[in-house]
Amino acid sequence: MFRETLVLGDTERADGRAAEGTERLVLVALSGIQVGQRFVLDQPRAEIGRDSALPIQVDDESVSREHAVIEQRDGRCLLRDLGSTNGTFVNGQRCEAMELQPGDRIGLGADTVLELRLEDQLETDFEQRMFSAALYDGLTGAYNRAAFDRELTAEVSRALRHEQPLALLMLDLDHFKAVNDTYGHTAGDAVLREFVSRLEAVTRSEDYLARFGGEEFAVICTNTTSAEARSLAERALAVVAGSTFSAGGVPLPVTVSIGVAELASAGGPTPRDLIVAADAALYRAKDAGRARVSL
Repeated sequence: MFRETLVLGDTERADGRAAEGTERLVLVALSGIQVGQRFVLDQPRAEIGRDSALPIQVDDESVSREHAVIEQRDGRCLLRDLGSTNGTFVNGQRCEAMELQPGDRIGLGADTVLELRLEDQLETDFEQRMFSAALYDGLTGAYNRAAFDRELTAEVSRALRHEQPLALLMLDLDHFKAVNDTYGHTAGDAVLREFVSRLEAVTRSEDYLARFGGEEFAVICTNTTSAEARSLAERALAVVAGSTFSAGGVPLPVTVSIGVAELASAGGPTPRDLIVAADAALYRAKDAGRARVSL
């Protein structure tokens, strides 16, 4: 089903990218866990799906790994379903292929709705900064506490529904107050940023690293047993201890204590139960002398 053709401006380039200062097509997430996120359609072809390798990755288990594709050619923006399990909808109507216009809403799976918009670069950049501020910790770049809470709630629900393991790591930098008191908050901030960088080097792309508060961090490990999570925790322990942290050329002593819990043995099936169990394990690690992992 095709409708009136969308004609892009004269400054639209043959490769689908908008020239600087012109409006360009953007997909905006209106619902789902990524609400507010923007995807700029700056290539002639952009696949949509759950696969993290796709240009438009949607974190929704009811969305197929390769769900749909948007193609821009001859001034048209075309949406095509890729044989998805739950179908692709435009303005509530299921479709196999349809030409899109700004304002159209694309439904994917059970929860995700994307709206096609025309935006100039300044508007897109501003809105993306607002989205990032609501999702990420400004100092370390890890996810913030609010984003962590939303993700953990979704992952607990998913794990229970599909009877899959789910583990949580709680990590706390040992004696971090002494770092701030001795070397200053600028040095402390540098340690936190370096700590996150080292954790990112040993976590998987599907793990969810968040700043839980202060010098405490959390890692949500999907489809992961407690034994597998402990292995990750041991790698995190090693990468922190592997080389000295520094700020302004001054070596800083840094260690970390880690608590590990699995949903199946957390004492209850809620996100709070899992946090309480991982937190209890973390404090056992601290009571046992710090710089260690506890289950």
